[in-house]
Amino acid sequence: MSDHRDRVVFQLDEHIKSVLQFMQENVPTAKLIGVAECLPEIGRLLWACYPQEPVKAVILEPREINSSCGTQQVAIG
Repeated sequence: MSDHRDRVVFQLDEHIKSVLQFMQENVPTAKLIGVAECLPEIGRLLWACYPQEPVKAVILEPREINSSCGTQQVAIG
């Protein structure tokens, strides 16, 4: 059974990457998930008064694959 990782590009929003990197460097490993789960509540308490922009945390896109005949194809599925 294939999981199709070779066919999909997994991208994180740059701001999400920054937060995750900070967390990995400053939060004990055993607490990372617990801290991440608390962030939505804390974030709303601290910053709800500011304008908010939508964030698409994870982007999954089909990876382009070059075929033997020289044309580009997109792998889907």
